[in-house]
Amino acid sequence: MTDGENSRALATILETLAVLTKEVDAIARRQVGIEQALSAVSQATEGLTTLEQRLSDLARDQAETVTRLGTLDVGQAAIAQDLKTDRLTNRASLVLIAELAARAHTAACGIKAPLPANVADSPLLERYLITQPADYVTATRALAEWRQQVPKAASRELAQLLARQYEPSPTDTPETRVLRYQLAAITRAELAGRGVTPPAAPQTTVTRDRSPEARAARSKELADLWRAGESLALYGEPELAAAIDGFAVADRQAAILHGDQIPAELVTLHRDIAARIEAGERSFEVSTMPPAALHRSSDMER
Repeated sequence: MTDGENSRALATILETLAVLTKEVDAIARRQVGIEQALSAVSQATEGLTTLEQRLSDLARDQAETVTRLGTLDVGQAAIAQDLKTDRLTNRASLVLIAELAARAHTAACGIKAPLPANVADSPLLERYLITQPADYVTATRALAEWRQQVPKAASRELAQLLARQYEPSPTDTPETRVLRYQLAAITRAELAGRGVTPPAAPQTTVTRDRSPEARAARSKELADLWRAGESLALYGEPELAAAIDGFAVADRQAAILHGDQIPAELVTLHRDIAARIEAGERSFEVSTMPPAALHRSSDMER
């Protein structure tokens, strides 16, 4: 190959290398562009992920806010109900205090009257109810008869009866609860007059156990006491006072209609009252008693 041919070949090679160099540079620039585009896409993807996370956090925060608002509404309702209950309780207490003040004033003027059962049974007067002095004036049949019975009883029996009178009953009503501690006051005064230390007074007049089982057991106990006939325990039991009062009407009618005879109707009545007591009944109105009657005695049908 001549020098001229060599020179032309070398020039061609150099031109080819220059073209290839340009192509390589172009490829390199395109690669950089691709890498930059990929980086931008990656950044955009990360941004979307971050945005999704922030949106999720925002949704959770909104849900928590709604829940807290709901809780706030419930709390406000509870507070409003508590305030309403407090107002009603305070009003009832003020009414009670006003009635007590009025009765205290009339008593100071010489006009005495027993407190209504719903007033005497108020929790505000519970300690007074338990520790009240004996009533030797009120003419209520149960109190009058109990005042006649206790002087004739032995001290030991009276102490046992007082302990039972002190026990809150699961079937007590406000009326029987008030009578319970009126009877107990008379029993306590009789023992104190004999120099006998009475049993300890209860802490409360209301029993905690008012379950159906406790009520049924108490009703059975009272029914058995009624079936046993006349006794000191019978007259000292406030929950049987209404039954005794109702039966006394039949007793008086029997004396008029039959003299000393014992009509079968009254024996049936006595059994019926026992069944009603055991079923939980405590109120015996005179109007519910049939006209047949009989003197109350220890030989009454059991």
